[in-house]
Amino acid sequence: MGRATKKQIEYATTIANALHKNLPEEQDFDSMNQFIQDNRQSYYNYMNKLTIDTIKSDVSILSMAQELGFTVKRVGKYYTLKEHDSIRIDPAKNHFYRNSLGGETGRASYNGSVIDFVMHFTNQTQASVINELKERVKGNIREIPAAQKTQNVEKGEPGKLELQESSYNMRRVYAYLIKSRGLDPDIVQEFVDRKMLYQDNRGNCVFVSRDENNTPVYACKRGTNTEKRFVADVENCDYEHGFYINNNADKMVVTESVIDAMSVMQVLQAKGLDYHDYNYLPLAGAAKYGCIINQLEAHPATDVYLALDNDEAGIGDTALAVQLIKEHFLDGVEIHDSCRPVYTKDWNEEIQYAWKHQIGCDKLNFFHDDKDNAMAKDNAPQKEKSKDISSTYEHDMENDLEV
Repeated sequence: MGRATKKQIEYATTIANALHKNLPEEQDFDSMNQFIQDNRQSYYNYMNKLTIDTIKSDVSILSMAQELGFTVKRVGKYYTLKEHDSIRIDPAKNHFYRNSLGGETGRASYNGSVIDFVMHFTNQTQASVINELKERVKGNIREIPAAQKTQNVEKGEPGKLELQESSYNMRRVYAYLIKSRGLDPDIVQEFVDRKMLYQDNRGNCVFVSRDENNTPVYACKRGTNTEKRFVADVENCDYEHGFYINNNADKMVVTESVIDAMSVMQVLQAKGLDYHDYNYLPLAGAAKYGCIINQLEAHPATDVYLALDNDEAGIGDTALAVQLIKEHFLDGVEIHDSCRPVYTKDWNEEIQYAWKHQIGCDKLNFFHDDKDNAMAKDNAPQKEKSKDISSTYEHDMENDLEV
């Protein structure tokens, strides 16, 4: 029996980790080859399931409806299509219902996920739709927590948001956000001080948004292991509220994630502006547009800055957000829809790109109109001081920053 090849070992290890199996004790060529043959189909099935779950979670029905040429309109907390008013889309669950296909029970006669939606309106096969949509989640395929999957299926009474117990320290969170994600330590610490961030007992970042009574209403997790991506919403999040960061300002910045919002704060600060002059609404994932309208109704804003991702999905989401805001507020809100990053996909990648290429964050182009650019230029520091993120982090660790 010969020795197993490097590719054999790598592939077998990937399968073993995914299926929670042990590798053969004898890691020779024949044993590893047999292990791969015995488990290859199960691995394919597992990865196919992960892909489908990720598509259902991350690809927005609202965005797909717009891409298919439909006009999206809000009806209460749901959305419908101007061309098919029997459709109801629940953006919080990323699920749709249709009532006009016959039947006398009063129930939706057709409903489902974004995959079912595209199949329904394009007459494509399921395999064809999955093959098309999987390109949109490439690189983000992951295991969706059970609580997050079930919220896409059944509607029930809202439960209470239960936060997990915090860890005795914040070391992994500080290391991840400051060293790995390049965030300003002062901004990270502000989130901790405002009870918007803590480390759970598994070492995850937990971001928390609170309502006017300081009650937690939305929380999402981000894993700190850079080798294995993990993101999830805590069960019973209030998607109508969203992850709103209220600074009592009259301007609002909308981003994809909380970390993107923190990155925008860092850019504004580098430009000499007070980032507290803006409220922030990270969508914390796709298909959660209702909170934009709800927060604008609760906290009127003169300006909305759409700082979503600079990719096909993000550009589509921006166009949809513009449409919804205009429908509800007409000319009462000035919409800035070109606040996408220039060099990368999202605003956190953008500040990491800036540090890597020795570009000052004040040089990053967040504003794209003359008025805001002039304001930022007038307030920008004359000479930017370079910041050594790693040394700042070490200083924070020595002082043992905790919640």
